[in-house]
Amino acid sequence: MSFTLKLDSLTHDLNIGDNGKFKIVSGSDEVRQRVKVALYHYQGEYFLNTPNGVPWHDGLLGLKGNKNTLSNTIRKKILEVPGVIRIIEFRLTYDSVSRSYSPYAKIVVARSEDEGSDLLTIDGLYVEA
Repeated sequence: MSFTLKLDSLTHDLNIGDNGKFKIVSGSDEVRQRVKVALYHYQGEYFLNTPNGVPWHDGLLGLKGNKNTLSNTIRKKILEVPGVIRIIEFRLTYDSVSRSYSPYAKIVVARSEDEGSDLLTIDGLYVEA
């Protein structure tokens, strides 16, 4: 049996209940968490799998005229997440004051073997340039 431990949406630490036990996440919330983890995983961050992750600092951020490459990379990473079927809508906005990018995506995710799919919105992520 497979399960995913729930992470706090703000601190990204493990979410522990009042009883001292780890919380589990499933369904659409599990896919949302996996997308978030995939996008926040920097390439080279995990020493046992250095090619895995997003190359934020090694080729995406800080380059002029790079918005299309950045959009395509983010879309690709979202589609690689288990449970994601397709992206329906995608926007990438840049805030010049905070120098950060914010992706917004509406994606279709698988519910279970025979139950069809759900629509999921991914918003509120940002990456500093």
